[in-house]
Amino acid sequence: MTWQELKEEAKKMGDKIKAENIIGFKKNGLYFNCYKYGSISIADARGNDICVKDRTPDQMLAIMKALQ
Repeated sequence: MTWQELKEEAKKMGDKIKAENIIGFKKNGLYFNCYKYGSISIADARGNDICVKDRTPDQMLAIMKALQ
């Protein structure tokens, strides 16, 4: 899967395309940003932040679907 295909899938799921290289969504009180270069940042309302790296678009889609 390409980044462009991931963005199309994200739109279908109701997620927001924040910029050409960022997909953002909120699930279960957490804020997620998926970045084109393979990172995902996760933040809660208190500002605590977690980052995972080196994810492919296929892995990002699996995470997005699992959180639905």
